[in-house]
Amino acid sequence: MDALSWFWLGMSAFILLMLWVVQRSAACTDGSLLFGVTLPAGELSSPAVKAVQKGYDKQCGIRLAAGAVCCLPIELLGAYPSVQVAYLFAWVAALLFFVVIRPYALANRRLAACKQECGWITAPSDEPYKNDVYWKHGLYYCNPQDPSFTVPGRMHNGMAFNLGNPKAKATFIVLMAVAALILVGVLTPLPMLDFSSPRFSLQKDALTIDCPLFGTSVPLAQMQSVSLTDAVPDDSYHTNGGATSNWARGTFRVHGEKVVFFIYTRHPPYIAVKMKDDTYLFYNETNAVRTRSDYTALQRAVRGAGQGT
Repeated sequence: MDALSWFWLGMSAFILLMLWVVQRSAACTDGSLLFGVTLPAGELSSPAVKAVQKGYDKQCGIRLAAGAVCCLPIELLGAYPSVQVAYLFAWVAALLFFVVIRPYALANRRLAACKQECGWITAPSDEPYKNDVYWKHGLYYCNPQDPSFTVPGRMHNGMAFNLGNPKAKATFIVLMAVAALILVGVLTPLPMLDFSSPRFSLQKDALTIDCPLFGTSVPLAQMQSVSLTDAVPDDSYHTNGGATSNWARGTFRVHGEKVVFFIYTRHPPYIAVKMKDDTYLFYNETNAVRTRSDYTALQRAVRGAGQGT
């Protein structure tokens, strides 16, 4: 596997590990609180409560294993980063719901029903957020009589918005909307790179390469030489560009020097243009015949402009 494959594998493993930690944390008691339900202290180790915990553990194990299997397409989609990244976000969102939130909510419902069936009674608290009645699934706090903006969460960490407070509810909605807009802003440009091809064109005095986000135009007068090569530098990192195992587009740095790539990495040859400032531009098509045709046209244009060869 290449470095990018190991990166995706490591990221997937890290996400699964973090979710497992959250699952374990959610199953721990916090005083008399378990799965968002307040229980009498003497009943925390009762057979009925243990049965709910056992069911939760089983559900978590099955769902986490299914989530691990569902991460496999992330690596298989490496040729299409836009689809890969979209799948990653969808996978993480699905994991959060089906692996963390759903099992917790089910355990909360079962434990609340168990508490009612067994007739366990707990004294109401003077602090509203400590009363079960105001919590939906043990996750969402909604109490219009409580002026609090946020309250301590019931999963042992973080805070929860009081969705009964109009300002807190509005803030929660705005934050979700901003997160959605950022996600759309990140994902929208990627398909333009995956499913479009750079277009080579020659004007009277310039070479233009049209490409979403990273297009460029280079005056023929700046070109020192044009050649055809079967290899391109691979010890590079991008500064204003993007790359996959199939293509590279935009501005990169190779051994500290600026290089512009518009290439399909598995389809040599490549047109190599050396500039008078010692920077390079590499370009090719998926079809070698078209690449050679573009090379001939560019070489002729450079010679016609009285530049190098």
